[in-house]
Amino acid sequence: DIEKLNRAVQEQGRDPASLTNVFLYGELMLYDRDPKAYAAAAPTREDLDRLEKLGFKHVIIGLPSFSAAHFYGAIDHAVRIAEPWLDQS
Repeated sequence: DIEKLNRAVQEQGRDPASLTNVFLYGELMLYDRDPKAYAAAAPTREDLDRLEKLGFKHVIIGLPSFSAAHFYGAIDHAVRIAEPWLDQS
């Protein structure tokens, strides 16, 4: 709960805006999934939108790195779902 985190930070005398909240989809890189299986397990645009609304500034989407074919297929999918957020400063 981001609001709970913000309150805890304020109680310690810090500004919550000074924090950068990052969400890690790390489990996606732990398995060598083919691109179709990766797409089924990966977050959706709706998931990413929800995380943004919750206050996460960055989302890290893990990619399988066991084989080139699976890696490139997964990165193509990750780019498609993250497209609305790419190139934002």
